[in-house]
Order: sequence, then C-alpha cells, then structure tokens
Amino acid sequence: EMARGDGEAPARIVGFIIGDVQSWQFGIPRHGRIVTIGVDPAHARRGVATLLAESLLGSFRKMGLATVQCLTRPGDPLGDFFRSVGFERSEFDVLERDL
Repeated sequence: EMARGDGEAPARIVGFIIGDVQSWQFGIPRHGRIVTIGVDPAHARRGVATLLAESLLGSFRKMGLATVQCLTRPGDPLGDFFRSVGFERSEFDVLERDL
C-alpha cells in the first residue's frame, strides 16, 4: 500500500504487467513481448488487465515496434484475454525440448 497524503484510503497495487523488447532472434524483427501479467483476484473483471496491456502496448508503439508477442497455453483463459485485446495466432511455432 502507498500513502496518498490526501486523507483518502491508501492506494493499493492491484495489478502488474512485465514486458521486454526482443531483437532479431532467429530472424524475427525487433518486437515487444509481454512476459507476464497479473491482477488481484478481488479486482478481476474490472478492466485492470486491459488498462495494463493498453499502457504497455502504447509504450511499445512509442518505441517504434511493429508487433508484440506473448505465450499462452492452449485452453488457458489468458489466451481469451489476449485475443480480446487484439492478439492473434502467430506465424511462428514454439519449439521445446526437455533437458
């Protein structure tokens, strides 16, 4: 919690988003990436995640990035959220190997 100094209740952090910029990985042009996003369950479905995503996407736009990527597991509701804010299936495959 953070003190506001105006006599009102303290401000609380109810969500976060973390992103970064990827550069020329395997020939993919420089792009933004959403690494993680989270919202306090008590504040779910109130537009917090949408505001966070739009803010980060705006920052990526100001940086001149043309695309943003994120990873979700098939069937994860997070995929539905990202589709709701304009994300679509990528032309790239994610490959993985156990070690």
